[in-house]
Amino acid sequence: MLTQRQNFWLIIGPAVMMFAFALTSPIVQIYFIKLVDPQVLAIANMLGIGLAAAVNATVTKDKFLSWYRKHFFWIVSLDIISYVVICYTGTKYDATIRFIGLAITDAVSTTLWAVVMRSAVNDVLDGDRLTKWSSLSDGYKLAASFLGGTILFFLVDMPIEVALLIQCLANLFCGVTDIHAYRKLERA
Repeated sequence: MLTQRQNFWLIIGPAVMMFAFALTSPIVQIYFIKLVDPQVLAIANMLGIGLAAAVNATVTKDKFLSWYRKHFFWIVSLDIISYVVICYTGTKYDATIRFIGLAITDAVSTTLWAVVMRSAVNDVLDGDRLTKWSSLSDGYKLAASFLGGTILFFLVDMPIEVALLIQCLANLFCGVTDIHAYRKLERA
């Protein structure tokens, strides 16, 4: 059973992240999509799918899942740092870096981050309790996305730098709250 504090930490980070990305993603996507060829997007998609498939295949082995859980802090830290570096270099130098870099980061560290969090929650909840908690968590994330998307109607002239900063800060906030929640779940 999750305590109210565990529940709060598990929900607040992803909800803030969904709000921030709903608020900023259209601006970021339109800005960057104009800067690359369709081939770059195709390569990034294929690379991301292939790497995500390989990473997910490793999770089926207990020794890998246990290693991922043991190194969760470093996986999340790597994800956050990579995201910031990729956002900066993709803006400053070449948008191709952003597409390829995010494909790799999303497929590897972001996937592992999500798998470890899901596994930790699954260790505490099961059956109907897990279903109810997942629905509650999804509800908060969807409401936050809706709110972020609604606010975007009024902020259509947001500079790309501000949008990227909001995304990076939301990723950092979600990382910190997930690390905190994970530690609380591991102690439970």
